[in-house]
Amino acid sequence: MTSLEELDYVLEELFAATTLEEARTIINDGAGKFLSEMVRGGWKPAPI
Repeated sequence: MTSLEELDYVLEELFAATTLEEARTIINDGAGKFLSEMVRGGWKPAPI
């Protein structure tokens, strides 16, 4: 699964969350993993 596919999956799960606790769990489990992989791979956010 590519990083973009992982992000898409996490966002779909996040938007489907029905409670704040569920959203926090998704963020902590999915987004945290995604972001750590992106940073480890040398990804830098685009300047605003």
